[in-house]
Amino acid sequence: MVKARERFEAAVEANEDDPEAWYKLGHLYGSLAEKQKDEDLLGRAGAALKKALALDPAEAHAELDLAAVKLRQGKTEEAEPLLHHVVQVDRNLVEAQRLLGEIYLSDGRNEEAQKAFEQVLWIDANNALAHFGLARVLTISPDNRGAAYQHWKDFLRLSAGDDSYAKERAFAEAVLERYFSDQNR
Repeated sequence: MVKARERFEAAVEANEDDPEAWYKLGHLYGSLAEKQKDEDLLGRAGAALKKALALDPAEAHAELDLAAVKLRQGKTEEAEPLLHHVVQVDRNLVEAQRLLGEIYLSDGRNEEAQKAFEQVLWIDANNALAHFGLARVLTISPDNRGAAYQHWKDFLRLSAGDDSYAKERAFAEAVLERYFSDQNR
């Protein structure tokens, strides 16, 4: 990753007016910040992505990544309008819709969260995190017990073998054990 970082930083220095170079640098900084839990890199990611958007306001991927940075910084109120715009510009960027679902769920806007996660699954039925989000929404309502159970199982099936879902998998298994132990697994 060090070589990639040096390469992207050099690309930005060589052409400061290239929105793609700024986007790639911001995306890389964001990935590194997440892996290293580095707030400085997260700030650099935000700055690079803002520069990419200043150069090309239609760059939906940069806007999506900037919203993700804002969420990691705890700036939900800044991330939500960015995500709404991304969804308007490109409905196929399902990560924007999924992140909106997460915002809605954390705010207690369960109906909006359910719709957001269902929209993601309509486009990508194998989106593990959308199943995870929808399972959390549906578990809240006793009327949706069967659907919630199925989404928990779908999440576990889709995330099997992927260590990046370890926390979510542990949570899902605990929920299934506690709330659905009466169902045939």
